[in-house]
This record gives sequence, structure tokens and C-alpha cells, in this order.
Amino acid sequence: MFDQVLTDLGFDSVLLKMLSANSTDFFVVLYKGTRQVVWANERALEMFEYDNEAEFRQRYFHTLRKEKPKKEILDKISASIDKHGFWEEESELMTKSGRIFMGRITMRSFSYDGKELLLVRIVDIEKLKTNEAALRELNSELENRGREKTHSLQNTIAELQKQCKITQQAKEELARVSLFQRAVWDNAGALIVVTDKDGVIQHFNNVAEKKLGYLAKEVEGKLTPAIFHDVNETIERAKKLSE
Repeated sequence: MFDQVLTDLGFDSVLLKMLSANSTDFFVVLYKGTRQVVWANERALEMFEYDNEAEFRQRYFHTLRKEKPKKEILDKISASIDKHGFWEEESELMTKSGRIFMGRITMRSFSYDGKELLLVRIVDIEKLKTNEAALRELNSELENRGREKTHSLQNTIAELQKQCKITQQAKEELARVSLFQRAVWDNAGALIVVTDKDGVIQHFNNVAEKKLGYLAKEVEGKLTPAIFHDVNETIERAKKLSE
């Protein structure tokens, strides 16, 4: 019967063969009013786990779904088919054994021998949906990792800013102490020369500048107090102290 329907609709023999046996998609023909199965290709029988077409033809299309659509959805489908001759959706479908899979359903209306029929094409998109779910999960994980890294980076930046502030405060305090120390030394009224452990002059107050004839910038970090002594006198003095 259905082969003649397709022929009347202009399908050639190659397409007939494809629909009947070689298609990877599922094709089902329904009565438009009752949605009862009229015909199904071999791929549909195989996917829905029915042994033969006669058994499958006892089914109504809503029984092939995981859940029967609510009346308002059925009305919407009927209205779209009546107006446009077409309906498309994604829905969970159920095999004879109860296995659930996701399918993309396309319905087109046509007439044959005075009967109003629907040609239904079903594409198994279970793997596609599984991959999409995995991709969403991966994207979510990457976003979470990104947020964690951003939060960690923000904490690091905040800690660095805190350390910079502490360092700056320490530098300012050291500068204040140094200025105070310099003020004390410069106003002490005594000659003050400070060296490090290697004997290099670190501080040279203004009294020392006046008495010894050197500017602080000429000696600080550069010279030792040895320049202020006569070499021979120093040697002689050392000999006397060692006796």
C-alpha cells in the first residue's frame, strides 16, 4: 500500500528502496485523525523492537512516546499540521522493551485514497544529546575552574598589595627614623662618624664636615676613617699601644 502512496507522491524507486530498507532513519505512516500506525520501514521496526509490521500497526503513536503529551500539546501539534502541513519536535521515545531514547520527530500531512495521513520521520539523536550534555558539563567544569583561578588570582593580588603596603610603610618609617637620626647627629655639637663592620663610613655629620673638610657625600659608603690620620703617626701609635 505505502509503496503506491510514495509513488503517487512522486518518489522514485530508489527512494522507495531507501525508505523501506536502507535508510538509517525511521519512517512511519499514521492515520492523521487517530495517529494509529499504518506502515513503518524496517529501521523503525528494528529500533522500536517489533518483530513485524502487523504487530507494529496495532500501535498508536503516543504509545511510542515515554509520556503521552498533554492535550494542549496535542492540540498545538494538530493546529500546526492543519495550518502548515508540518510539525517538528524533540521527544523521548520508548521501545517495546521499555528502553528510552531521544528522537527528533518530523511530521508531514498528505492524502491518499481519500484518507488523511501523516508521514513521520524519526532521527535517533540520543548520542547527540549525550555528547551535548557532556559538552555542557565540560564547559561548566572549565567555567568553575576559571572562577577558582580568578578567585585565587584575586587573593594573590590582594596579598601582594597588602605586602606592598606593609613594605612601603616600613620604608617610610625607616626614612622617618633616618631623618630623625640625622637631625640628632647634625645638632649634637660633636663630630660623629659611623662606620659599618668593614670600617666603611656610613654616616658623617655636619660637624665632621666642618672639622675634617670633607662633605658627607664624598665619604659615606666610599672611604674609611683612615684618610683622617697620618700613616706614620698611626703606625707609631700602634707600636706604643702594643707594648
